[in-house]
Amino acid sequence: MNVSLIQIGASFGEMLMSEDAINWTLIPKSEDQQEMYSFASDGNGTVVCVGGKWGRMGPAVYTKDPTLMNWKQGTIDIANIYLHDVVYSNKRKMFVAVGDLSANPDYAGVMVSKDGIAWKSVYNVSHDYEGKVTSVTYSEELDIFYAVGNGIYYSGDGFAWTRIDDSKYPSKLDRVHWLTGIHLSPKRFVIVGNYNIVWVSTDQGKTWTQTGPK
Repeated sequence: MNVSLIQIGASFGEMLMSEDAINWTLIPKSEDQQEMYSFASDGNGTVVCVGGKWGRMGPAVYTKDPTLMNWKQGTIDIANIYLHDVVYSNKRKMFVAVGDLSANPDYAGVMVSKDGIAWKSVYNVSHDYEGKVTSVTYSEELDIFYAVGNGIYYSGDGFAWTRIDDSKYPSKLDRVHWLTGIHLSPKRFVIVGNYNIVWVSTDQGKTWTQTGPK
């Protein structure tokens, strides 16, 4: 099967695949698999889906099966973590995922894996700011990772991360107002969040302006 599209759902961990975006096939899952949020592929046969539900069948599952019918659970060095998003860097040859402990503010941060199987925590944002990390992206053109949540974080290698100072944000972030997505291009970075947050940078992240509804 030449799978070109994968769709995943949150509440019960459904994963679907399609060759034409019209006809979809349900991908088998473990009975314990819960809440899958995002997926990424290395382009060489490994597909990773991330999510989590109180540590059950998660937070990362992977497959090397070209039919996508056989999945296994990866290993991770933090229990009971929810991983919200995952991205693969072809240049760096690594997966990077972000997540948190949901109701527990002791950990929210970044996990990395070279093979999509074994995962390691490399940055805990809660050490410097209580919050969560909801989205991560990577630009092959700029060779840089960005992650957002209750702040903006960036990394050149996926291991060492820096938080952009709050004074550079167009508006205040807190437990109610946070960032949910980011897109990078050489000419424009765009971040979105709840409560009408739309931040744009035209100087590759040095300065940000609010462009959405006030």
